[in-house]
Parts: sequence; structure tokens; C-alpha cells
Amino acid sequence: MIKSLLAAAVMVSATLGAMAESYDTMYLIKGDHVVGKYKVDDVDYATFTLPEGVSDDNISLSVDKVGKNTVTYTVSTVNPTISYAHNIISDYQLDDMAMMYEGDFFANLDDESKLLIMQYTLMSNGYLGAGTKTYSQLDYQLDGTNGQSRFSVVPGTHYYLCAWEVDPAAEYAPL
Repeated sequence: MIKSLLAAAVMVSATLGAMAESYDTMYLIKGDHVVGKYKVDDVDYATFTLPEGVSDDNISLSVDKVGKNTVTYTVSTVNPTISYAHNIISDYQLDDMAMMYEGDFFANLDDESKLLIMQYTLMSNGYLGAGTKTYSQLDYQLDGTNGQSRFSVVPGTHYYLCAWEVDPAAEYAPL
């Protein structure tokens, strides 16, 4: 009797373990295609309504390391196919663009105008990327655009880290 009970407990335990393993991935399905796939451990919870304070952006940014004349940052995307334009933009660049388009310094603009100025500035000097990646910029190092363009990370200068989602077929950083 004890052997039968022990065997049954082992079977139940093995079945529950197998069931738990089979539920380590969550799938989002549209028709007969998988449109999203997530490891259960990578998700805190699933919901049909977006809670207050939770961002629904496809792109998020984090500054990983800042040095005297270097910066390392990560652009994170919700899936690897999302393309974006990204770069650090100095106060000086934003002031130049704000004076050209708005006739005033960047700091004096309303939030909507600031956003547009940042997008215009990124359009003219952004880099294209796709999926979650980490980027490093070191002052005066070649930027890898097959020319003689170099990064500019000047000590004591205030920078904004910017990224906007773009068309994946883009060859430049459009709005």
C-alpha cells in the first residue's frame, strides 16, 4: 500500500513538473500566426487594461555609463524587428535648431515644440538601429558610417539621449 501511494505521489509530482515546464512560454496569437512570444519569467503579469503609470512605448532608453568624454546607452525594444533612429544630442545642437525653426532657445519652448526640435535634430544626425542594442560613443572616435564622421562627446556639455521609432526600410533617420 505504501509503495502504491509513493508511486502515485511520484507520478503526480512528475506530471506537475512536466506541466510547469510546458508553460514556460506565453504566446499571443492572431488568426493562425504567433504575433508575440514571451518567457513567463520575463513577464510580471498579463492584463487586458494598461495600469496607470505603465508605459506602452515600443522603445525605452537607459544610460549605462557616462565618462569624461564617453557615453554608453541601451535602446530596448519590445520586439527585435522594431527600427529606430538614436543618438545623443547636445544643448548647443538643440539651441541651433530651435533658433532656426522657432526663433528662440530650446529651453524656452513648450514641450510639444521641444519634441519636434529633438526629432528634427535627430533626423539630421541620428543613427539607425533595430532591436535591443547597447551603443558606446567616445569623443572623436569614427562613428562607423563609412566616412570621416566622428562622435562628439565634449566634457561639461549637457546631452539628451533620444530615440524614435522609424520605418525599418529607412536609409536615414526620418520623423
